[in-house]
Amino acid sequence: LLFLVLTVFIIIPLTINQIFWIRLMAIFISLNFIAGILTITSSVVKRIIGVLLTAAVIIVSLSDDGSSSAMRIAEYALWIGYFLILGVMLVRRVFANDEGNIFRIQGAIAAYIIFGMMFSFAYMLIYYLDPSSFLISDRIDMTEFSPGYNFVYFSFVTLCTLGYGDITPLSHIAQSASILEAMIGILFPAILIARLVGLADSRNNLLKS
Repeated sequence: LLFLVLTVFIIIPLTINQIFWIRLMAIFISLNFIAGILTITSSVVKRIIGVLLTAAVIIVSLSDDGSSSAMRIAEYALWIGYFLILGVMLVRRVFANDEGNIFRIQGAIAAYIIFGMMFSFAYMLIYYLDPSSFLISDRIDMTEFSPGYNFVYFSFVTLCTLGYGDITPLSHIAQSASILEAMIGILFPAILIARLVGLADSRNNLLKS
């Protein structure tokens, strides 16, 4: 969790214009997620799928030099699928009956960040396929590698339902993705809190009985 927070909010913004560090961070994030997958599931099949998907993400990320549209689309799609699978696995563990509250909170924070990253790659893919899908302020740098982190920023602004207005979705697919992410940003913490309160009440009733 600490590595994920440091990477997303500190390391990536500082190295966003340096391709070597971007690719190195992609490898570190992928390896960190392999460790996460091996921790949160005991299923051999899921572990194998996780390792294979991680290997595919690393290979495509390192192979993408920007010259192939198909490679760039595949990279974005793989990252979206990668974050989606890991996020769903984390959420299932967070709401399981056999986990303590500390794990639930840590897992919920990690899942929240992972979903934010998943949507950032979804926005990158939408923008790559159709740049007119977003209205972007002239003050925002959209040259070379900057669009990537700009959509990470937009994703978390949307997830937290802040809406500064410097990036605005225009196309229907971009608007639908933004609506879905905002709903997750609102409902996920509310459902988690309700779950924690319900578990606490169940334990108290069990102790009383």
